[in-house]
Amino acid sequence: MKKGISPLVATVLIVCLTVILAVIIIVWSSAFVKNVQENTDRIRDEQFACITEVSFNIKKACYNNGGLETVLENTGQKTITKMIIIGQTGSGSQNMQLGLNPTLQPMEVQTYHIPIPALNYASLTPIINLKSKEVICSGAKATKGEIGSAETFQNC
Repeated sequence: MKKGISPLVATVLIVCLTVILAVIIIVWSSAFVKNVQENTDRIRDEQFACITEVSFNIKKACYNNGGLETVLENTGQKTITKMIIIGQTGSGSQNMQLGLNPTLQPMEVQTYHIPIPALNYASLTPIINLKSKEVICSGAKATKGEIGSAETFQNC
């Protein structure tokens, strides 16, 4: 006669193993779903703030003292702390991130000097702080000039 575990013990072991696996899957999936929901909520809040509370105008852009002098107007409700500048030169494109000093408060107009070579096109994308995190508001960018144009911005 062969020795082994009884069918009853085998069934109990299989049921226990199945219950343990189910508990592990439920705990993992609930943490996963919670993490996805928090990230989705955060992204939604950031995009909503950028769309509804961030807007600005480039009132003036010209060259002065070896750089681009810009007059920016914050027409939104959030303080703009930095700008991403993408510029098109005759020889290619230039990207840079500029910290605005002073920051551009809501409903404020400020003049900034940006040390960047002669451009024929500039795109500015604002960066705001939202819940102690920097948020790039790509939907709120403003442009000046024409892509592919041979003319650079005029001197001030």
